[in-house]
Amino acid sequence: FAGYCALKSNSELWGWYSTAYRDPVSGQGVTTTPVKIADHVKAIFKKETGKSYTAFIKDDDSLWVFGNIIDSEYLFTPQKLDDDVVTVSAYEQFMYIKSDGSLWGLGNNEYGQLGNGETGDGARDTYECIAYEPIKVMDGVSQVYARQDRTFAVKTDGTLWGWGKNEFRMLGTDNEIEPLPVKIANHVKSVILPTYAMVGFYLDNDGALWCWGASDSTNVGVRPLETYVSTACYDAWIKNAKFQKEPVMILENVETFV
Repeated sequence: FAGYCALKSNSELWGWYSTAYRDPVSGQGVTTTPVKIADHVKAIFKKETGKSYTAFIKDDDSLWVFGNIIDSEYLFTPQKLDDDVVTVSAYEQFMYIKSDGSLWGLGNNEYGQLGNGETGDGARDTYECIAYEPIKVMDGVSQVYARQDRTFAVKTDGTLWGWGKNEFRMLGTDNEIEPLPVKIANHVKSVILPTYAMVGFYLDNDGALWCWGASDSTNVGVRPLETYVSTACYDAWIKNAKFQKEPVMILENVETFV
């Protein structure tokens, strides 16, 4: 949906325009004036491209969602997904971490982006592999990053893991798809990944900045290619692209990277 949500200081969640939430008076699914969606909300997460939806965590740590989370009808009213949830990251796969450090996911799994070992046929215009119920992926997770066709997670021991589509060799192997988590790096403090992750960056515990993935220059991290204008341009580029499967350090003594 093309809409907006706002979390007020009194923990009320409101939405307007095409929020996929029915107006309580007219019953219509589109509204241009704010309507209250939920009370006791402490965090919201919105996904705008592809399958569009909004998720929120309430004060009791319950996780709720409305919109089109998977290849199904729109959820016009919020539905509860789980309890004891800490944070969410989502694309067409919906990933969340619970208070015990366990990582769960549901939604599109065409390229193994849920990390449970299953995949579809790889066709982007179909959804052959979908998880309609949450699947436990791994334990001991502190950060999760859902990106187009792939997912990354940092564990409490500082290791960085990834799974899903591997066209830019960001998962550290030469396989086109990695449907199970693959370890990428150690001693990771924080990660920055574009929405369509072709290149990634992370800070380690010593303040060094590392980079890995695809580049359109001889040195990864110098001129990372983040966009392409057509399928033809992309196909031509990827045949000659350079891939850095293992992260390389590009700068030391870094405090912040954006």
